Amino acid sequence: MYTELGHPEKAKAILKDLAANEFADIPQDGVWAASITFLVEVCASMGDSDRAEVLYRALSPYAGYAVVASEWASVGAASRFLGQLAATMGRWQEAESHFEQALAMNARMGAKPWLAHTQFQYARMLLARSASEEVERARVLLDDARTIARQLGMRSLEARITAVSRNATEPVGKSGEWLPA
Repeated sequence: MYTELGHPEKAKAILKDLAANEFADIPQDGVWAASITFLVEVCASMGDSDRAEVLYRALSPYAGYAVVASEWASVGAASRFLGQLAATMGRWQEAESHFEQALAMNARMGAKPWLAHTQFQYARMLLARSASEEVERARVLLDDARTIARQLGMRSLEARITAVSRNATEPVGKSGEWLPA
């Protein structure tokens, strides 16, 4: 929540505390996977490649699954989170593969909110990779994500899409870094 609300220092402190033992202190219970995915969001937004590696190893066995947050809620394909982590580590081909898997799974499940998030994060990764031939693909993903976000009233996501779209005229990750947002 701190990341979403624009308090990155508070989010970073909590991430650091939970990572003290490579996240092993997080209970391995029915909400473990959902808890890990929330940490992925923070880790990716911070661009923390060291902790991304640890989370990637923990979440990798679930690549082909949907993450269930409770008996009545899902956060979509685990591959979306793996894509974010791979992008955070600069593993572009792995990230692309995970995002493609997540697009397919979230579409099959009819998980529109998670599909929109996947499209947005995938587009950011493509722009960060700095390949000019991928800018058009990124624009299409951003447009598709914006359409879903508008339909569902996802204002926060729509604002982030708009901000990234402004820069989608050329590759924006000149340094090759993943673009957290």
